[in-house]
Amino acid sequence: MTKLRFPAKMHSQAKKLTKKELCSLKSKVGGLKSAQGEKMKILVIDDKPENIESARREFGGHDLTAISDVDEAVKHLRIKYDEIKKEELKKGGMKWREALEKSRLPFPYDVVLVDLMLPASGYMLGDKKVFAGQEMPYGFGLAILAAKNGAKKVAVVTSMDHHQHPMSAFIDHIDGHIHIAEAEVVFLQLPDYNRPPKPKSWKRAVEILFGQERREKTAEEIIRGE
Repeated sequence: MTKLRFPAKMHSQAKKLTKKELCSLKSKVGGLKSAQGEKMKILVIDDKPENIESARREFGGHDLTAISDVDEAVKHLRIKYDEIKKEELKKGGMKWREALEKSRLPFPYDVVLVDLMLPASGYMLGDKKVFAGQEMPYGFGLAILAAKNGAKKVAVVTSMDHHQHPMSAFIDHIDGHIHIAEAEVVFLQLPDYNRPPKPKSWKRAVEILFGQERREKTAEEIIRGE
């Protein structure tokens, strides 16, 4: 069973990083290699071309996979197995379920970044086209799927503030770093009030996810004294 744990401190009170962790994070997020020559494997799921292009600009030094389709995203988030190893273990007398677990491959991404609202998937709808083209809050489900299958860092990001859409407003209730299975997950409203609005800053989402940046308080939070 997937476990959800809500720590007392929320991400507006971001955890402090050690100097070594902070240097490593700045190196990674900035598109540079870390001292160990590491690059992050990043999965971005968003249907807007300008947001995909933003991810390519911001994560140019990393191994980026960008997906705009929900069904394709699910394929990338599924658990994968070493089929050769599985068959060898079964031939050696291991039970099927144990062989399956032993041949499970590590989750392939260091960070998963997901848009909150995505166009409706055709999965299991058959000829029911009533939902075609409608945006649905898939971000919640994709975040849970990623965490369930081994992700360690997940962010669901919307450019809408809580006055623009009810699902963005709902994020007010789950504001903060939470844990789902072994993953650290954040749900973020990162609105841009420029006209025209700028593409998403995925880099900022990663900085918040890793605890480097404190989220700016909204006017309502300041009034309430939070």
